[in-house]
Amino acid sequence: MVPKECLFVDADEKLILFSSPKVAARQLLIDHLVRQRPLRAYGPGGEIYKIILDRERIRIRPTRESKRPAALKELLLRDLKAAGEPIRPRDDVTVLARRFWVRQEVIIAAENLGEDPVEGTRHLPFYISVILMVVACASLVLAILHR
Repeated sequence: MVPKECLFVDADEKLILFSSPKVAARQLLIDHLVRQRPLRAYGPGGEIYKIILDRERIRIRPTRESKRPAALKELLLRDLKAAGEPIRPRDDVTVLARRFWVRQEVIIAAENLGEDPVEGTRHLPFYISVILMVVACASLVLAILHR
């Protein structure tokens, strides 16, 4: 299950997933914000977030704009396709967000096994990633069966 507080950020034609806006504010680089094109940020249901540079500090706040699940879906499809994942455009944004979340957990698990580690980051243990992947797959199967 994708956490309700996670944040998807479209940065340099790549979708970055953070566990929360607070984590995103700590990990996004100021360089991301001084570019000409502003970053787009979405909650897991297409909620719109604004990313602001305030005195050398990044702040991320939800906006009062209407949700845009179609915009988030487009980004998820783009990134899953770029990663070589099979895509099904008829899947709703919830299913795609779950697939993207699981994919990120698998990447983190590979990093924990010593493959291309990222310094200064904390990751879930491998067995938790596997459990999350199994739960997500079971959820996808149930969603498909109930259509």
